[in-house]
Amino acid sequence: MLNDGFGLEVATEQPAVIAGIDAFSDAFQGQRQGVVGIFQAAKADPACVLTQVLSAVMFLYLESRSAHGRALRHLAAAEPHLSATSERERVWYAAVKAWADDDIAGAMAAHERLAQGWPEDINALHVGQYHHFNLGRADAMLALGERSLNSVGEVPYLLGLVAFPLEQLDRLDEAETMGRRAIEIYRADPWAQHAVCHVMEVQGRMAEGIGFMTAHADTWEDCNSFMYTHNWWHLALFHLDSGALDDAVQLFDAHIWGRKKEYVQDQVGAVAMLARLELRGADVSGRWADVAEYLEDHGEDHFQPFLDLHYVYGLARGGRVAAAQDMVRGIEARAAAADDISRSAWADHAIPAARGMLAHATGDWARAADELAKALPGLQVIGGSHAQRDFFHQVYLDALMRSGRFDGANQLLDARIAGRDNVAWQYQAKAEACHGLGLDDAAKIAESSAQSLNVR
Repeated sequence: MLNDGFGLEVATEQPAVIAGIDAFSDAFQGQRQGVVGIFQAAKADPACVLTQVLSAVMFLYLESRSAHGRALRHLAAAEPHLSATSERERVWYAAVKAWADDDIAGAMAAHERLAQGWPEDINALHVGQYHHFNLGRADAMLALGERSLNSVGEVPYLLGLVAFPLEQLDRLDEAETMGRRAIEIYRADPWAQHAVCHVMEVQGRMAEGIGFMTAHADTWEDCNSFMYTHNWWHLALFHLDSGALDDAVQLFDAHIWGRKKEYVQDQVGAVAMLARLELRGADVSGRWADVAEYLEDHGEDHFQPFLDLHYVYGLARGGRVAAAQDMVRGIEARAAAADDISRSAWADHAIPAARGMLAHATGDWARAADELAKALPGLQVIGGSHAQRDFFHQVYLDALMRSGRFDGANQLLDARIAGRDNVAWQYQAKAEACHGLGLDDAAKIAESSAQSLNVR
């Protein structure tokens, strides 16, 4: 046994393997590209269970059938050595094997054991939070993070892992304080930057958000594809809500789409940004086909409802309507086979949301509004952050407007404006809704507000 950088035992006799694990840990927690080094560590000592398990984690994170098969091979390589390894590594194996078997309840139970027994293991915390995030359980994400924080204190990356669920739970001041503290400790912590920008987005601090994210963009170049494109995605959101469509389009072309087009998280980010740009009136039609080309590969995946809903919309907007229809049918089949922990996400939310997103993408506004109205209450169970799920709410609002349901649209807009009163497009939409309702005085007030906010 040797000790890794967390001070925890690993069943290997090779210091080079420990060095590989520690390099992986730093890259994994920092969302950097160096995580692929874990594969070399696994080759250096095939009997080391932890390197095989962490290699499997990297493939499962890709959320595709082909990568899933490679994860299973690493788990199979680890299995003969379980009796000779450490207890922590056996629990790690159980967690990842359950994940690979789509036993998310079992995976979360194993991660709870890891958190209780080895709170120093920030890698385990990271993966455990991933599972809770995909089920909309920010409270459980926070509980895991706080347990580690109470045990090991303010180590790099850990504060960011606590700051983000605090933001998702609307504990905004605490989230920003903790995120900024993380950045004080290590300026290039992209997840902590991400947590702070979430707070600014919720509070409508667009100009400040643009300045904050731009000031840290120099630290993103070595990030993995998701973190690189996602932080640029957030910067584009600030520009979009500030009325700077051209700037948001430029960021899409330069940073959001093109880093690693085959990666699912980059794909869903591209779909969500193109849709938002299109809803605001930008001409993005030539870009949809390129994104849709990569989405057809996911017809048999159905790993996360959050992902599938983006695939449906992007395929349909990219002209691949038959593939989008097949995806909806696949979601329906996946819901029928779902276990207790995920049944509501797939059956109660993903099915009507998928039908609604397909309807909107193909111009059936009334059906889009009807189906999305069923899906949106409690939508957090499909995963994604508040900012990401707002995509579906914006599509629903557009469907209400286009189907002439101005009263419902007006109520939604009042709620949105109450939350953020400095977003010009919301006042523009309210003016249109008020005109539709014959409320001309209210429409003029909204138009005036939109015009004043569009002055840049």
